[in-house]
Amino acid sequence: MSGAGTGPLAPLPALLPPFAEPPAQGLAGFQSADDTKLTIHQLAFFMLWLVCVAAWLLVKGRSLWTWMCCPSDGTSRSPRHLRLWQVSTATLQESVQLLQAVVQFGAIMLYFYVCDMDHIWDVGLRSYNRDVYASIVVLALLVGLLVSVKVIGGQSTNEKIRAAAEAAALHGANRPGADGLLPHHTAVAPAPAPAAARASDIYAPGKPVILNRDQSDEWKGWMQCMFVLYHFFKAREIYNEIRVFVAAYVFLTGFGNFSYFWTKKDFSVFRLVKMLFRLNFLVLLVMVTTNNRYVLYYICPMHTFWFLVIYLCMFACKSHYNNRLVMGTMFTVLFGLAFLIWDWPLSDEEQPKSVTSRSVSAIVGNVVFWPFKFILSESDGTLKEWMIRSGLDHFAAPVGMLFAYFHPTLQRFLVWLEEGSASARPAAVADAQKSGPTFVAANGGGGGAGEVLSSNAFNADVHQRHTANGTADIEPLLGPASAATPRPDFEVSFDDARPRSTRFLLATLWWNLLEFALPSSVVQTLRDASRSRTNTVRLVIKIVLMAVVVGGLALWYSIWGVLPESDYQRVHPYTSPLPILLFLLFRNLWAPLRRRFIGLFAWIGSVTLETYIAQFHILMQYDATRIIILLPGYPMLNFMLVGSIYLYLSYRLFHLTVVLSTLLLPEAAGKSDAAAVTARELMLLRWAALLSVLGVGYLISTFVLHEL
Repeated sequence: MSGAGTGPLAPLPALLPPFAEPPAQGLAGFQSADDTKLTIHQLAFFMLWLVCVAAWLLVKGRSLWTWMCCPSDGTSRSPRHLRLWQVSTATLQESVQLLQAVVQFGAIMLYFYVCDMDHIWDVGLRSYNRDVYASIVVLALLVGLLVSVKVIGGQSTNEKIRAAAEAAALHGANRPGADGLLPHHTAVAPAPAPAAARASDIYAPGKPVILNRDQSDEWKGWMQCMFVLYHFFKAREIYNEIRVFVAAYVFLTGFGNFSYFWTKKDFSVFRLVKMLFRLNFLVLLVMVTTNNRYVLYYICPMHTFWFLVIYLCMFACKSHYNNRLVMGTMFTVLFGLAFLIWDWPLSDEEQPKSVTSRSVSAIVGNVVFWPFKFILSESDGTLKEWMIRSGLDHFAAPVGMLFAYFHPTLQRFLVWLEEGSASARPAAVADAQKSGPTFVAANGGGGGAGEVLSSNAFNADVHQRHTANGTADIEPLLGPASAATPRPDFEVSFDDARPRSTRFLLATLWWNLLEFALPSSVVQTLRDASRSRTNTVRLVIKIVLMAVVVGGLALWYSIWGVLPESDYQRVHPYTSPLPILLFLLFRNLWAPLRRRFIGLFAWIGSVTLETYIAQFHILMQYDATRIIILLPGYPMLNFMLVGSIYLYLSYRLFHLTVVLSTLLLPEAAGKSDAAAVTARELMLLRWAALLSVLGVGYLISTFVLHEL
């Protein structure tokens, strides 16, 4: 993707986002009279919904329900069957749940139509006040920190919501599998560790995992809050940061799907269909309801595209995950294809005048996406908007995949940083006493190498007394075969036996300066941590890494974060991974932060797809350039009311999507046992019933619209 220049950093044409301001001629410029007419798709789906409403009301009638579900032989002990087709009551209840989910889903879509097509509510201009915007953001953060901070354990927030939705659909049946993000206890390693080493496994339950499920949901949640508030209040001054948030979503797509296929190796057609259903079911129905184009919800096709790319890449390498050459080749090809599709320019004299074909990448992109042109194209039939939007984050997903590939290495490094702390030392001592390892005296001579002692000379009581007094003169060095983590080769030793050495004088000066500049409690904490040679090295490493985080973010903001929108779009694809990776380092560097997450944001993060789509129709209107007014004259009360309706309906849409996915694509249908045959037959029967009614609806709609 390039502009007038010749390199990948050539200026880009200004984006025309779906939330751009309307043209000067007013709101009529956004909708013509033809746009408000009923389409054949809207009428057909509305008829399907009416049929489901009628069927649901009939089935829920008490007398009809009793007649249909009475015992087949009149006794209470016999199985209950449907009289006409001998269908079990459990199956009938699932069908009723399906009807109920369709009825509720259709009712929400009807509200979408009323809001965005008929415009029965008043609308108002968006206005930006930095103080109001910042106050809302800080208030949400304080509420999350004060009342919803949780410790990772058990099911993640997303898993709990899914389990509740499936319990309503299947009355306690098994929940569906993971949708691509690592649970907090899931390892990326392709094979379990040997039994002798499981106690120190880097993915053991006691060791919080980098970017676990709850943490990723929390990350998506607070980014989604910023994203929606940015649209609602027209906070254009943070455009560059919002673009980084969008790149972070795509990064998580690469990370999550790579991790899933690495650990599960599930490349079944059922898994493929299940993910495509999750990503596109809601957006397709909203498109039908509001008569919009797929590319306007570009996040959905972009996530779908990268899911399919990751699926193909991982399937091609499924037998070579442990082969670094093969995986390195895969990443090289992937980054090369991304460069070819979006970054390869022509020379100046070869550049045509058309914005849609200024580079070889535009030609390649049109070839690659030609089969999907019917759904990705603009109203003029070109792929210009799709190429611009997808090109802004075309390296984010590959970088997320690369991060997932090195996830075990990063996790092992962070686990090492936490080893040897005071809280972990008693367990290490107990393991040392059982296995009888060698030990190293911290006050060793001979250049600080340490004095090797026999395990028989080790006295646990003396060790604990020294630990309590803060000296910790002796520490275990466990061999590779033991349950504890081996001591790294780059660990250093401080020579405390020479109090008049230069090192002693410098250390004394250092602590005096700290006592002068910091509170005594902080200085004491630093002293306790520094009494162990290992803890000192780890603390220094953490401090250096924190300095790298702060310096890197400051560098990014000072160079690229302050650029105008059009200039920043030019460099965004190549600079956005920097703040993303630095944030991940900051979020996971300290174990207490990895163990905790903000439940409020994790809950919002579990419904980001629904909140993203719904904001353009029931929170705002006219392509998110106007806000809905339910309480004229009370802007903040109106924001609270409209926002509450928006959040509730977004959650309901997520819940109903899970229910419909569970009933229309049951987990048992993807297996190969005897029960899978029945599940597949029932699944096909449900799809046939819905599609048959929809087909009849299309026939009637065609006739009605023709007569009108």
